[in-house]
Amino acid sequence: MNLSTTINPTREDGGVDHRFTGLTNEILRRAGDECIKDLSHLYQYTNDAQARYEKAGLTLVTSFFQVEMEQWQRRTFLKKLRVCL
Repeated sequence: MNLSTTINPTREDGGVDHRFTGLTNEILRRAGDECIKDLSHLYQYTNDAQARYEKAGLTLVTSFFQVEMEQWQRRTFLKKLRVCL
């Protein structure tokens, strides 16, 4: 993960907005190497966890749609599932 590219604002076309590059570098300098290393580990951990457990989430959602219920019940469950997943 390149934290500099990740937090730097982007243009409408998705490219890096270079007007903010200096500010981005200053933010990262002040945050320090330890913070950047910790965020990099969090990013990797999150990606690994998503890859490992994505099938379980899909199974839960599939099961949800297989159960008969009233529309109001489905809407309520769906709202909660969105938050949980």
